[in-house]
Amino acid sequence: MQPLHATAAVAPGSVWSANLGDDRAAHGWLWASIAKQRGPIAFGSDWPVMTMDPRAGLHFAITRTTADGLPKGGWLPAERLPLRTAIQAYTRDAAWASFDEQRKGTLARDMLADIVVLSEDIFSGLPARLLETEVIVTIADGKVVYRRDAPETTTAQ
Repeated sequence: MQPLHATAAVAPGSVWSANLGDDRAAHGWLWASIAKQRGPIAFGSDWPVMTMDPRAGLHFAITRTTADGLPKGGWLPAERLPLRTAIQAYTRDAAWASFDEQRKGTLARDMLADIVVLSEDIFSGLPARLLETEVIVTIADGKVVYRRDAPETTTAQ
């Protein structure tokens, strides 16, 4: 599932309601209901249709609102996920869905791990701050591939 597909219109769900009807659209993106039944939830970005940045998807999954806070109170707010569950949907459960859980999806010895270091602890802040959190370092395949504020290199002349 791609959390941002639920925000395909100004009011989350309105495109789906127009195409499917309100009753059927209300049964989409029932993440908390699936999680309560111990069902795996595999999240992805659906890039290039949606942004590749998982912070936007995490924000919607935990708040059920757009970046602008709409709709007030959240769309189907009972289906909000805890942040840890939403992260597991992008990592552990997505690896399981692609039959790769034996080699990726969790941070453990001998597992593949692409990780980021963020500018603040996203577990201790308000959900709305997630979108303001910046990536400080990205490590892919064991190599630092991005560093914010990387030292400038100079060439000898």
